[in-house]
Amino acid sequence: ADKGISNFERARGAAAELLKYRPGLAANLIVAAARPAATFTMPSANFSALRDDLSRATVSAEQLDVNAALAAAAMMFDEQQGERQELVIVSDFQRTSWSRADFSVVPADVRVTFESVAPAEPLTNVGLTGGTIRDRATADQAVLVEIEAVNNSPAGRSIDVELRLGDAVRRLQATCGPYARQTLTAEIPAPAVEWQWGAARIVGGNDALAADDTLPLVARVRRSPKMLLVTRQPVHMRPSSSYFLETAIAPEASGAQGSSRSPKRSARFARMDPSRDDPETAGASDVIVLDRPGLLGDEWIAQLLAAARRGRVIVYVAEEAIDATNLERLATAAGRDWRFPVDFAPPPRSRRGADVFIDDVKADRPPFAVFGDQLATILAPLRLRSGLVTTPRPDSLSDDILARYSDQTVCLAVGSIGNGRVAVLNADLEASQLARTEAFVPLVGELIDSLLDDSGGPPVVACGQPIAAFLPFDIGPAAALTVIGPEDAAVGRLRDDPLGVFWETPPVRQPGVYRVTRDAATVFAAAAVVPAAEGDLRPLPENVLTERLAGGRTTVYHAAATREPVQRWWVWFVTLCIACMLAEIITLKWFRA
Repeated sequence: ADKGISNFERARGAAAELLKYRPGLAANLIVAAARPAATFTMPSANFSALRDDLSRATVSAEQLDVNAALAAAAMMFDEQQGERQELVIVSDFQRTSWSRADFSVVPADVRVTFESVAPAEPLTNVGLTGGTIRDRATADQAVLVEIEAVNNSPAGRSIDVELRLGDAVRRLQATCGPYARQTLTAEIPAPAVEWQWGAARIVGGNDALAADDTLPLVARVRRSPKMLLVTRQPVHMRPSSSYFLETAIAPEASGAQGSSRSPKRSARFARMDPSRDDPETAGASDVIVLDRPGLLGDEWIAQLLAAARRGRVIVYVAEEAIDATNLERLATAAGRDWRFPVDFAPPPRSRRGADVFIDDVKADRPPFAVFGDQLATILAPLRLRSGLVTTPRPDSLSDDILARYSDQTVCLAVGSIGNGRVAVLNADLEASQLARTEAFVPLVGELIDSLLDDSGGPPVVACGQPIAAFLPFDIGPAAALTVIGPEDAAVGRLRDDPLGVFWETPPVRQPGVYRVTRDAATVFAAAAVVPAAEGDLRPLPENVLTERLAGGRTTVYHAAATREPVQRWWVWFVTLCIACMLAEIITLKWFRA
C-alpha cells in the first residue's frame, strides 16, 4: 500500500476500464499467481462475468509464476489475420518476478501493453524471510532460534522482532543496512513437548507490505535418536570396524556389553545381523549404520529404501568389494530418488592395500567444522586405506563431496533418497588409523547430527505450493489423525500408504501453521510462509520490459505514477462555451433585447 491505497486496488481500477463493452471486442481476464486462473478458456464478449471476477479477485501471499501466466495468455490468441490482438498486463512489475519473464511464447503479431501501477518511488519494506530452529536439542538443552530479517529500503532500519515459540517469548532487536539481511538469534529452553509452533513478528514495522512482517515457525525438539548398527561381524569381535562404530554411536551400549557374546539392545540402540535378523524392524530406527553387512538381500534393500523415503538417515561404511554391489543395487532400486555425487566400484588388484591420506576437505562444513583450527593438525598424521573406487555421476554436485583422498578417490560424500539423507564413508576402519584416534567419535557424531538436521524436519512450504510429506513411521493409521490449519484454510487429506501415512494438500493459500494431531496432541506440523522474494518491492525499469524482455514485439508502456493527467481541457472548454451561451440567452431575455 502507498498513501493508504494498495497497488492491487489501483490495478483493479485500471483493469475495470479495460473491461468495458465495445462493439466487436472480445476479452478475457487472467488473475496471475503461483498458478494462473482465467475466467474463460477463450476471449468472450461476456463483460459482466469478467467484471464480476475482477471484483472478486483478492491479494494472495503467493509468488507470481510469470511464465505460467504468459503461457496461459498465449493459448488464447488465434492465427486469424486482420484482427487486432493485444495482451494487456496490469501489474506493479516487481523485479523479483518479472525479471524471469519469457515473452517468446506470445505470438509475434500480438501487441503487448504494460499498464504499470507501481508508484514513482519504490516502496520501503522490511520483512522476515526465514527462520531456523536447531532441532539438535534434546529435552535438557536449549533450542537455538535464528530469524533472518531483510531491509528492502534505501536507508538503514532498526528491526524489532517479537518471537513466540510454545510458551517462550523473546524480544530481538537489530540494525539492518539498506537492501541487506540480518540474522537475529535467541536461545529458549527446550520444552518437554516434542512439537512446538509459534511465530516471529516485526513490531512497529510501518512499511508497505504487512504480509511478510509475520513468520510462522514450527520446531521439532528431537529426542535422542534410535540407532541401528547393521553388521555381520559378531558382537564380541574386538577390535573390529563394527566395534569402533558402536563405540562412536552408542558408547553406553558398548561399555555395558563387556565380553558378552549376545547383542546388547537398549531403548536407543540395536545391533542386527542382516543374514539372520528380520529387516522389517529396521524401519523404527532414526539412524541406520551399515558396516560389513555382506550381500544384502532384496528385503533389506527394500526396507532401507522405505526407511530413507520416510526421512531416516543411512550411513554406509564402505570397506569391502561387496559394498559396491550393495550401493549399486540401492541406487538402482531408488531410481530418480537416488541423488548422490559418485558411483562406487571395487578397487583393482594393483591398488588394494595402498595407504592414502586425506587431501581435500570442506573444513567449513559438518562434520569437519567441529574441529575448527585444529583440523589440519588432526588430519596430517592420518593414513587410511580407502575401500572402493569412486567415479563422479553426470548430475553430481561437488558440494556433496566433503572429503577426498590424495589419489582423488572420494573419502566422504553425502546425498539423499527421497526425504532421507545418506552418507558413505569410504574407508577400511580396521586397516586405518582414523578409528583409533580421538577424532573418530566426534567425527561420526557430528556427521550423524548434521544428517539428522537435514532429514525429516518440519516442512516449510511457500504459499502457492502444496504440502506433501510422509508422517513419522510410528504415527498410527490415518483414521486416528486430524489436521488443523489456520482459519478457513484447506488442510488436505491423510491416506495410508505402504511407506506410512501420507499428507497432501492443495496449493496452500494462507500462511500459518498446519498441524496433524492425535487425541489433541500434535504429532506433526508444517509451516506455510510468504515467499522471501515478495518482500523486495522495486519494479523493473520500463526499458527492461519493453526492450530486453519483449524481444522486439510492438509494445506500449503506461505508468500510472508518471503519466500526465488525462487531458480534459476540451471538456471544460465545451462546458464553458455552453455556460456562456446560456448566460447570453439569460441576459437577452432579461433585457428583452
